[in-house]
Amino acid sequence: MEKLNVIAIKDIGEYSLFLLPESSTYFILKPIYKNVNLPKNIKSLKKPNFSYYPSIKSISNGIEGDEKLSGFPSQTMNIDVEGHEDCDAEVLILQPKMEKYFVDLVFKTISNIDDLSQTIFDTVVNLETIFGLVFKIKKKIQIGLIGELLILKNSGEYLKEFLEGYHIEEYNNFKKFESKTDFEINTHNNKKINIEVKTTTSDEDLFSLKNHQINENINDYFAAIKISEVRKGGKTLIDLIDWYLSIPSLALGMKEFFTDFKENHDKRNLIRFSEEEIKIKFINIKEIPYIKEYDNKIKNISFNIDLFNIKSYDLNSIMQIY
Repeated sequence: MEKLNVIAIKDIGEYSLFLLPESSTYFILKPIYKNVNLPKNIKSLKKPNFSYYPSIKSISNGIEGDEKLSGFPSQTMNIDVEGHEDCDAEVLILQPKMEKYFVDLVFKTISNIDDLSQTIFDTVVNLETIFGLVFKIKKKIQIGLIGELLILKNSGEYLKEFLEGYHIEEYNNFKKFESKTDFEINTHNNKKINIEVKTTTSDEDLFSLKNHQINENINDYFAAIKISEVRKGGKTLIDLIDWYLSIPSLALGMKEFFTDFKENHDKRNLIRFSEEEIKIKFINIKEIPYIKEYDNKIKNISFNIDLFNIKSYDLNSIMQIY
C-alpha cells in the first residue's frame, strides 16, 4: 500500500499542506491518532469552494459526487507520522486552481489555532462566512437563473407545464453552464414548445444574441426579461429560490439543485433587483432579424438587439396556438 509521508509545514497540530499537480488542487491534513475520537456531530461538508471529510476513510463515500476529489489517493493512502503508524486524518480539499495566496491564508489560519484539540471541522464552521465570501457565482449565471425563475413565477395557470418542462444542464461545472433551451413545454395537443429565456439588465433594453441561436430553429420563442439592479433593498436570487422551493411536488433533481445553491451562497454576495421594474415579453423567434448571408470565414456572429421593439405574444395565446 502506498504511503504518503506528512511534511510538517506547520508544527502546531502537525497540519500539512499538499498539492495534487494533475488537477492543481490543494488539500490540508490534520492527523488523527488511534487513541483520538472526533466528536459525533462532525460530518462531511461539500461546499462550492471546499470539501471537508472527517477522515481519509470517509472520502470513499463522497468521490462520485465531489469533483474536487478527482485524483485524490484515498484508496491507497496512509499517514505516516513519526511515532504514530497508520494514522487517519481530517481532510480539507480546496477548489481546484484556487489562488495560491488564498490557499496560504487558509492554511495559516487553520494551522495557527492555539487549541490543539480543535478540529479542522470546528475551524471551517467558524470561518465558513469567510470561505463563502471568496466563492462568488458569476453575475451572468445569477441573471440567467433570475430570469428563468421569474418566468416560472409569472406563468400563472401554466405553472405545472412550465415546472415539468424546466431543466438545467451542467450546473456542477459553471464553465459549461449553458443549455440550448430552458423550457420544453408539452401542450394540451401533445405538441412541444421550446422557450429560451433571455435576461438583460441593460438600461437600453439591449439583449446579446448569437446568430446561430436564431437560425438553428431549436427554440420557438424567446422569453425576454428586463430587470433593474438596485444597491439597497430589492430581491436576490435567493428570494426567488425560496418561492420556488415552497412549491409542492418539485422534481427531486431540481429541488436538490436549488436547495444546494441556497445553502452555499450568501445574499450579501448576490446582485439585487427591483421587483417593481420587471418587464417580460414572449417573442416568436421567426420574427427576430438575423444575418442570413455571410462569408464562411466569419465565425460566431454576435450582436445586440432591442427585443422589446419586436412584436410580442402573451403566454395564453402561445399556449392556445399549439
